[in-house]
Amino acid sequence: MTAPEIERPVLHVLAVGIDNYRDSALALQYAAGDARAFAETLVRQGQALFAPGEVIVLPDRDATRTGIEKAFERLSARVQPSDVFVLYLAGHGRSFDGRYHFLPSEAIYENEESLRQGGLSEDDLKGLLRKVRAQKSLVVLDTCHAGAAMSLAALATTRGPEMKDAISRLMKTTGRAVLAATTDKDVAFEGYEQHGVFTYALLAGLRGAADRPERDGRRDQVISIDELSDYLQQEVPRITREKFHKEIVPMRSVEGHSFPIGGY
Repeated sequence: MTAPEIERPVLHVLAVGIDNYRDSALALQYAAGDARAFAETLVRQGQALFAPGEVIVLPDRDATRTGIEKAFERLSARVQPSDVFVLYLAGHGRSFDGRYHFLPSEAIYENEESLRQGGLSEDDLKGLLRKVRAQKSLVVLDTCHAGAAMSLAALATTRGPEMKDAISRLMKTTGRAVLAATTDKDVAFEGYEQHGVFTYALLAGLRGAADRPERDGRRDQVISIDELSDYLQQEVPRITREKFHKEIVPMRSVEGHSFPIGGY
């Protein structure tokens, strides 16, 4: 039975997905569709848990720096401390000086500095997140490394531990639950079942696959962030190992932040 409307927290979602960058060398294939699918699935699977709130999807050319900032301004006026807020970013990510940057759709790779200046930095993202007062928040990063347009030297530093370090730093400083992919561009471009691998597993988990049985063997039909995180840790390496012959392990920071995020 659905809980009375007044008792349910309100769910707000901002989903950003970019395939068609202004610089075609940065083009991806599944990010925009994944953003739409994530927002739709999250809202659908959360109907029994949450009251409907603001749902903003910014695909491709809508996902400029200005577009993202305006979306946060809109959300800041609506989201209350008792609400739930989920931010989903799919596209290219880069690490500069150990700090995570998300590349909006107008990004152009002229040189490393152009990406640094054009990206939403760790500090930018933290500032935007501070505008949203929800005490329960989840940040999902399905961002691959912008390898196609970069030199081998730059690519080597971006694909290695530096990128994971940058995401880890972001996790520690946002104060929110974070689930993150660490996918390279080849895997992101080819995808799996018409989705990026990470988001494919994320959607399956939200639809019920992540629900763990209780001690009595029954499932409560509610997906918590802890359960979703554990499912991603299992499924993403399995899929990438079987399909790409390389094991890609997602990242997570959910300690102390778990709460129900979906049901079925």
